Order: sequence, then structure tokens, then C-alpha cells
Amino acid sequence: MKITREEKQLYKLLDVVNKIFGKTDERTTICGNNNSLYFHTLGYCGVFISKANDETLVDAYDFETYFYELKQLPNKSFVLDVIQCDVTDDTQLLYYGTLDFISNRINSKQWLLEMEKDYDHKISKIAATSNKWIKDDDISYLKMFLQCDVYSSGDSLIFKGDDENCTIYLIMTGSIVIPDAEDSTQLKLEAIEQGSNVENSKIGIIEPIEQNNAQKGSKEEIESTYDYDDPMA
Repeated sequence: MKITREEKQLYKLLDVVNKIFGKTDERTTICGNNNSLYFHTLGYCGVFISKANDETLVDAYDFETYFYELKQLPNKSFVLDVIQCDVTDDTQLLYYGTLDFISNRINSKQWLLEMEKDYDHKISKIAATSNKWIKDDDISYLKMFLQCDVYSSGDSLIFKGDDENCTIYLIMTGSIVIPDAEDSTQLKLEAIEQGSNVENSKIGIIEPIEQNNAQKGSKEEIESTYDYDDPMA
């Protein structure tokens, strides 16, 4: 499946996914579920949900139930190549686990605020409302939304964009920092103030350790902090 700039919203999302995947050495997963396309890697996940509309280039996208590999062509168009794999217990676990992992977060979301693309203080506004901070680099991912609603969901922040053609959810999980968890900078300041030696440490969100290949490698048993299973467990 080839996606050009004319297919604006899916193209913008795939551009974000491509950048996120390019910055990680962890396992990456893209899979379809009829009119929805899911992606997941350590710290980030989301879904594109296509709507049938007479004005779109196609009535609605059909991603069927395949795993995909994302590629970018020299002309900057994207290609979703189907990954041919045997139907095994492991691939079934990965597929349905990915869908459930993302859907459970979306289903438990709580609305926080509405955000416009041209708002100048996104990070501070999100932090003041949610008590959660996102990375400076991650704010660029929100440029794909002209307007989005921001939600909290457990350890995650969810950004939802919606128009007549599609709904997009971008979910940040392990990249979120809770200010109540002392980071190394805060510990250094306390060490100076108290005149004591404090070991630098960073307490962040516990996220599953993932393999680098979506179809290869064994599944490691990990301790989950959620009421539902991580597909990478």
C-alpha cells in the first residue's frame, strides 16, 4: 500500500511513526484491523481509524489483519509492505495483544483539555493540567494535529485528532515523566542543599523490555504495572 502526501492525515501519522521508530532500538510493530492501523514501540503507540467518506481518495482504508513494515521512498511517499508470517501462538499473541494494549488505554481515557496547533506553550499547558511532562522533542509530533484533545490514561497521555475522514490517537507511555518522581537534576539540588552525597538516579515509568524484531525472538516474562497485558510481554 502506497501513501502519498495527498492522503494527508495518514501520511502525517506515518511520518511521525517513521520518526519514532527511527529513534528506537526496541521492537516495533504495525498491524491492521480492517479500517484501523495500529502501531507500537517502547514508549509510544497509537491507531489510525479510517472513516468512509465520498471525498477521500478511497471510500475507506482496509488494512485487513496483516503485520506491516513501514518504508519511505526517495520521493518521500510511504509504503506499507505486508509481512508474510505464519499464524502461530506467538504471532496471535502479538497481534491481539497490541490491539488490546492500545484499546484499553483509549477506553480508560479521561479528558483534560483541547489544544490548538498554533498554541505557543503546549508543554507547560499540558503539564499544568495533567501533572505529566512530555519530552521537548516529542512536542513536534503534535504538529500533525490542527487541533487535538488531550487525555490522561493511567501512566499515559493520549492525543486525539478527529475529522470527517479519520480519527487518530497518539499515545505517549514510557516517554512521560511524572514530576513527583525525582529526577537526577532534583537529586543533585537536594544533595547541594543538604550537604550530603546523593546518588544520581531517575525514577520513571516502568515499561516492558521489548525485543527488536516484531516477528523474531522469544517472549520475555515481565512484571506489568497495568491491569491489562502488554503485547510485548
